[in-house]
Amino acid sequence: VHWVVYALIAINVGVFLVMLGASDATVDAWFTTYGLTPASAQGVQFLTANFLHSGWMHLLGNMMFLYLFGDNVEDVLGPLGFLVLYLLAGFLGDIVFVLGNGASTIPSIGASGCIAGVAGAYAVLFARQPCSVRLMILVFPVYKLHLNAIWMLLLWFGMDVARTIA
Repeated sequence: VHWVVYALIAINVGVFLVMLGASDATVDAWFTTYGLTPASAQGVQFLTANFLHSGWMHLLGNMMFLYLFGDNVEDVLGPLGFLVLYLLAGFLGDIVFVLGNGASTIPSIGASGCIAGVAGAYAVLFARQPCSVRLMILVFPVYKLHLNAIWMLLLWFGMDVARTIA
């Protein structure tokens, strides 16, 4: 059982569900307080920002790739090693964001840095591993896509870049 992967998914989804029940003003305050704002970055934000998401697609995209790649990486690194990788990757992603956007007052949120680290570890460990993904409309499978892991990683990267630009 991949306890750390499941726990991280549960925490991310739990935080998002709590946000859904809050007012817009409260959510904005959480983004300001717990999101990582480069111009006024505070230590705790390097952790908390990784557990906030801006919408269902943001959350589901990150959690899908965490689920897809995380279990195999956790198998290799063990639970503690995987947790360290996840949190360290998020921290390093946040550092790069702050260094590249030092004057920005717009908070960064999401687990993309964490997922990038997990995906990078997966690429190193399992680049040629086949992956299957079902494309679905609601609950109906439409097509099953078979790709090597490296192509799935490039798909995640492309989705993340597109989401960032949007």
